[in-house]
Amino acid sequence: QARGYQSWARTAREGKLTPATSMFWGEKPSEELYDTLADPDNVRNLAANPAHRETLERMRAALKKHTLEIVDNGFVPEGSALEGYENSRRLGAYPLEQIYELALLASARSADNLPKLIAALEDPNEAMRWWAAQGCVMLGKKAAQASPSLQKHLDDSSAAVRITVADALMRLEQRDIALPALERSLADEDLVGLTLVANVFAHLGDEVRPLLPSMKTTLARLESLKPSKDRAEQYAQRYPKDLLTKTISVLEGKTEALVYPAPIPTP
Repeated sequence: QARGYQSWARTAREGKLTPATSMFWGEKPSEELYDTLADPDNVRNLAANPAHRETLERMRAALKKHTLEIVDNGFVPEGSALEGYENSRRLGAYPLEQIYELALLASARSADNLPKLIAALEDPNEAMRWWAAQGCVMLGKKAAQASPSLQKHLDDSSAAVRITVADALMRLEQRDIALPALERSLADEDLVGLTLVANVFAHLGDEVRPLLPSMKTTLARLESLKPSKDRAEQYAQRYPKDLLTKTISVLEGKTEALVYPAPIPTP
């Protein structure tokens, strides 16, 4: 609702963004490398520049080393039993190096990686299955060969995997099976799961219009919850409510949807 943000969105809709301001919108590059001295605003991405290949590889190695050393548990989906300092450090519970490599494959958005993503959908570890499903979401229609495997996980034991799989199937235009799965997630009592599915609705926009009545029912249920005195619980209650309120407003034509034009190449 910030006026500055609304102005930025309006300029994007009008097609008047500059190369630098357009970088905020749409699909981000999977890898970014900046010369922070020569380019303090981080506008010129050097990741694909052959002249900086050695620096890129050195930075990649440093990032991976640091990630593994601190056992970065940011690679698990929200609401996972693997979240938290102790849980992510249980022996064998969180194969971080394996998850890290899969996350790189997923974010590369290359159809060449699809066989590995399909294989990872059958991994016993929740985080592995979630990243495999995320990779299929990022590939969009290029993930068509993964459809049978994705469908198998619409009843996955993990809410995050179920919701992400349904998201991927929506992008494959398999709405007849994906929409009911997303609607079932709306009935979830878990606030984190509701946040995940509400976030999917927010970016699918008009694709989830058939679920508008169910969204309203869920929003009414959230609004009837007794406010918690615990700050973390307050945020947990707020996020899905805010997301659903915004999506409903957009679908009813009360709020203008954001437009995400392709970034303008920077010279």
